Amino acid sequence: MESVEATIELERDDCAVSNLIFARLKHANVSRLVIGREKSLHRVKSVKSEDLLDVITDLRRVSESVRKVARDVLWVEGKSCSACRFLSSSTVPVVGSRTIDQKHLAFRILVQSRKSLELLIAQMAKAGLNPKVIDIRAGQGQSLTEREKEVLLFAFNHGYFESNRQSSLTELAEKLDVSTSSLSDVMRRALRKVVEEYLRRNL
Repeated sequence: MESVEATIELERDDCAVSNLIFARLKHANVSRLVIGREKSLHRVKSVKSEDLLDVITDLRRVSESVRKVARDVLWVEGKSCSACRFLSSSTVPVVGSRTIDQKHLAFRILVQSRKSLELLIAQMAKAGLNPKVIDIRAGQGQSLTEREKEVLLFAFNHGYFESNRQSSLTELAEKLDVSTSSLSDVMRRALRKVVEEYLRRNL
């Protein structure tokens, strides 16, 4: 059985982080780094870094924590919205997300089959998330680039993946002479490919 990769647009209006960002900033986007039942970690990136300074105080009022990880990037941990709660309680692997606007966001997911996808969409509709399939394709592995291989191997050799992590992302970035946000982006892309390939082989 071949797995299916789908991008699904969901509708909700209960994400305090997205609501604030889209109400206040014109040149920002929000994605999710970690999706949880209670709390989710959001990545807020703005074309105009000075805009982020204007909303940090207000973000702290509607979230658990706000961390500036780069000049133009914030990590904001806040209460999970209905879409994130739904996906975190399901067994569906989420391999990417992006916020479209204040009410809509898209998740890229892997499911075992088209039948599984149909059942999931029905459950999303029942939960009031108004799902809309944007893209669907049979699972196809993506090979790592040379840079992604280099970064993963470097992180592995420096104990980044150990349970008692021996190097932080910031320390790795310093050793590689790159910004933390740039290294984070490469690492996230590489890990997504590795996880996708593993899930395709084992689902």
